[in-house]
Amino acid sequence: MNHRISMSRPATSDGVPGFDAHSRHNGPAKAPGVVKARNAPAAAEALRTRAYEIYLERCEKGAPGDELSDWAQAERELSSR
Repeated sequence: MNHRISMSRPATSDGVPGFDAHSRHNGPAKAPGVVKARNAPAAAEALRTRAYEIYLERCEKGAPGDELSDWAQAERELSSR
């Protein structure tokens, strides 16, 4: 019996169905946020630290506010750097 396998994607230059020779050897393309993800722990720590500093400054002055507004202010400050 002769069975034919039908592929929805044509074979590429290296003969492998649905794969590009370049991507097979070099791995998948990296997502745009990959580099940022490596710095995420340091950025998160900086954000927590700054929010805490803002909280201490606010409490020292007796100013009204809450942790959410402290966090939002820290995000604004750090994103503008």
